Amino acid sequence: MPVPVVEPTDVSDAVAWLVSDEAKFVTVVTLPVEAGFLVK
Repeated sequence: MPVPVVEPTDVSDAVAWLVSDEAKFVTVVTLPVEAGFLVK
């Protein structure tokens, strides 16, 4: 996935999802928003 940089909106979208009802069963998790940059 060629992503040059993670944008601030990417992080805010993840936060918005976490506080939504769609993520109501997600607890105690670290959610990396890094577009796979740590996997090399």
